[in-house]
Amino acid sequence: MNKQIHVRDVEESTHRRLVDLANANGLSLSEYLRVKLGEIANRPTNDDLFAKLRTREPVHLKPSAEAIIREDRDSRS
Repeated sequence: MNKQIHVRDVEESTHRRLVDLANANGLSLSEYLRVKLGEIANRPTNDDLFAKLRTREPVHLKPSAEAIIREDRDSRS
């Protein structure tokens, strides 16, 4: 079942910008906000992203970034 959300005290400039963005996308303000809220709700949290990163193997660059920078600096002197 769909729920309603009411947002009060939105700045006039914010409202105008949202209306402009909705119009640019061929949507009503309600439709545009429904899409954007869905995107926000489905976005992973920072905790989710950090947990995923902790499961990955570290990347070892060869040569290291330090070595590349040092070589570049040495070539300029």
